[in-house]
Amino acid sequence: MRLTSACFFPLLVLSIGCGKLPTAPAEGHAALTANEVAASTGRRRVTSPYNRLVPPCAAPAPLHAAAPQERVPGYIFRYRDGTDSKSVTAELGSRYGFSPEFVYTVVPGFAAVVSEQALAAMRCDNRIESVEYDVSVHLAGG
Repeated sequence: MRLTSACFFPLLVLSIGCGKLPTAPAEGHAALTANEVAASTGRRRVTSPYNRLVPPCAAPAPLHAAAPQERVPGYIFRYRDGTDSKSVTAELGSRYGFSPEFVYTVVPGFAAVVSEQALAAMRCDNRIESVEYDVSVHLAGG
C-alpha cells in the first residue's frame, strides 16, 4: 500500500498520543530565489534543482527537508497550538489560491499543493509553526 505523508500524518499523531501579501514577483512580492539572493550578496550560486524562493521576512517558519526521491507534490503546514485549522486554512486558501487536500485538527495544520510564491509568503505567517515536504510513506503489509 502506498500513502502520502499527508494521509499518514493523522495516523501517526493518533498512534503517538497527540502529544494580504501579493504572491507573484510581478505583483511586488519581495521573495527572491536562492540564486537571486546569492547574486545580490556575492555568494556562491545554488545549484540545487529545488530552487526555493527566499521568504520575504526575517524569521520564516522552517521548511523541513525530505529526500527528493520520496517527495510527492505538496507540503504539510503545521500551525501553532491553539490555531483554528479550518478557518485559518480557508482564509489562506482564499488568499493564495489553493484548496487543501487535508485539514488536521488534533495537531492543527493542513496539506496542500501551493505555488512557490505562496509557500514563501505563508512561511512568514506567524500562525504557521513549520512546513515540511509531503512524502510517500510505505506501510509493510502482509
